Amino acid sequence: MAGLSGCLDTFSPAMIGTVLANRYRLLKLLGTGGFGRTYLASDRQQGEQHCVVKHLTPANRTENFLQTARRLFEAEAKALQLLGQHDRIPQLIDAFEADTEFYLVQAYVDGHTLTTELHRQDPWSEQAVIDLLAEVLPTLAFIHGEQVIHRDIKPSNLMRRRDGKIALIDFGAVKEISTQIQTGSLEQFTVSIGTQGYAPAEQLSGRPRYSSDLYALGITAIQALTGRSPMAIPEHPKTGELCWQEIVPDLSPGLGFFLSRLAHGSVYQRYASADEALADLARLDSLSPATIQPVDQTALGVDTDLGNAAKGAHLSPLPWTLDQNTAQQIEATPGTVLGTPIGAAPTMIPVPERPIRLWERAIAPLLISAVVLGIRSLGGWMPLELMLYDKLLQAQPSSPPDPRLLVVEITETDLQQLQRPTPEDQTLAEALTILQSHQPQVIGLDLHRELPQGEGHEQLLKALEAPNTIAIQKLAIAPAKPFPLLPRCPQSASALMT
Repeated sequence: MAGLSGCLDTFSPAMIGTVLANRYRLLKLLGTGGFGRTYLASDRQQGEQHCVVKHLTPANRTENFLQTARRLFEAEAKALQLLGQHDRIPQLIDAFEADTEFYLVQAYVDGHTLTTELHRQDPWSEQAVIDLLAEVLPTLAFIHGEQVIHRDIKPSNLMRRRDGKIALIDFGAVKEISTQIQTGSLEQFTVSIGTQGYAPAEQLSGRPRYSSDLYALGITAIQALTGRSPMAIPEHPKTGELCWQEIVPDLSPGLGFFLSRLAHGSVYQRYASADEALADLARLDSLSPATIQPVDQTALGVDTDLGNAAKGAHLSPLPWTLDQNTAQQIEATPGTVLGTPIGAAPTMIPVPERPIRLWERAIAPLLISAVVLGIRSLGGWMPLELMLYDKLLQAQPSSPPDPRLLVVEITETDLQQLQRPTPEDQTLAEALTILQSHQPQVIGLDLHRELPQGEGHEQLLKALEAPNTIAIQKLAIAPAKPFPLLPRCPQSASALMT
């Protein structure tokens, strides 16, 4: 608290009227905060043109601290100089150090904030809200393209200029570097910058994404549409989402879908980029849940701030620069790396994976094959194979008998008529003769006997000598010879005897 008191003592009313850098005369105190104070000033070199001066006082005056603070401040100034090239972002006029204190000078935006409009007007029409979104989204697309997150989108940071256009002011990253300089903590950490009600959960936890700005813009649009601040809109008891659509029941479906996704509490359900949101804004009439594509998690963006925008930028030199020795010392300071995003969380460096050796690639299929064959040799696959085979047979459609086949059976009725347990050889010979009269290509005899049966043994042997006749033969150790004997080996077949 001693450092903070020192800062407050510096910001005395006596500073009004002070001329800084022999150029900027402080006219009026515009605002204060934990990050410093902001003044309205006049630029004596530009015909007393108004400008905005942000004053930052370091809490620590040691030389090492000041050198590091200069480096961080310079990176932020370069980033603001780059962003100021956009016509909806105040231009950075100057950045300098005086008496170990730091100053940012930006162009003054002549107009009023949207807070003023929201307080003095009734809820906005749908078209007015759409116009607001169409004004701000392209600006967000620009700063996100420069790898910068604003982190403090809200009505008071959206200025309606005299020409009616909306400008974006007061970047949250400047507050973060200011906080680091003023509190004396220059270690690389993430400060939770944002305004309650407008900042999403991931930003309040110190992990902002590009879509965090989209959430804040969506909440601002909902506030304009409902006429209520986000803190006055009831939340769903389970999801925590704002129940704002109940306040505007006549809202068109397209705009309702758009704002619900723009201000969704889950970063994975929210628009991933301003360009994606702009594309849907142009087709609100056809927008529906079926047309909304899921968010690609790889396009969500990572923590970043103004330090990234300065990286590699070719900008005009600032009024002061660092000498080589100072830069080398800062580079060696813990928590500060040249070109590293200011206030970003520590970067996780991926460890390269060990390449798989050739012998490891070759042994894997061999081991798998050995395991499979071992299980098969032990009969482990048999139950599964039988089950799959049964399923396969059950799945096959029932087909009619093949018309090319004729099946002649010896039924129980036949045996009862013959009054025998098995037909005589003569009966079989007569049956074969009848079948041969139809000139079949093959006759298969699925009947086995070891001894002659009744009359007609010679007649049966002669019938079996036909070249198109096939009979079964018993393959087992038995005292009796197989019967009947077949003249040629190709005329023998096998059958399962049960």
